[in-house]
Amino acid sequence: RVRTAIERAQGQINAISSRVDLSTITVTLRQPEREVIPEPPVIEAPSGDLEIAVPDVQRAIDDTTALVERFEGVLLGTNFSASGDDAAARMAIRVFTPDFAAVLAGIEQTGEVQSKEISDPGDPSPDAVPAEVPDARIAMHFIQVDPEVEDVGGVNPWSIIGPILGILLAGAAGFWYRRSQR
Repeated sequence: RVRTAIERAQGQINAISSRVDLSTITVTLRQPEREVIPEPPVIEAPSGDLEIAVPDVQRAIDDTTALVERFEGVLLGTNFSASGDDAAARMAIRVFTPDFAAVLAGIEQTGEVQSKEISDPGDPSPDAVPAEVPDARIAMHFIQVDPEVEDVGGVNPWSIIGPILGILLAGAAGFWYRRSQR
């Protein structure tokens, strides 16, 4: 009797198994079509690189930092170096594109511009979307110069005049000494 039940169960398993082997299942997956909405064009940001001779590098850094804060920009970094009376600094900032010209003009007021490179992509299209974060980059290199010394082709005029004056004074002193000995 147990054997009969086992054989009957085995027969049912074999019958179901042969039916499964002959069956076919087809599954089709399709993504629903969506309306594609084009992204509005983003305003391409201007950028600038400046080298400025300033009488006080630290003041130029402070003035530029205050300018960036006033226009809600971002200070990316500052690198200050000093040796004796010489000082220099490199700064990088980002401001919003509409404020770029005003910030650039403010930075130029810190000293005498030695070199200036500006990349301005021009007027954005009317449907362009303004950036949500400051996007216009400005890099500066401040170089400290002594306002009392006039630069003559990169040479300090006192480095030429000083020795000449020394020779003339020594010659005059020698002349007067010899003359007084007679």
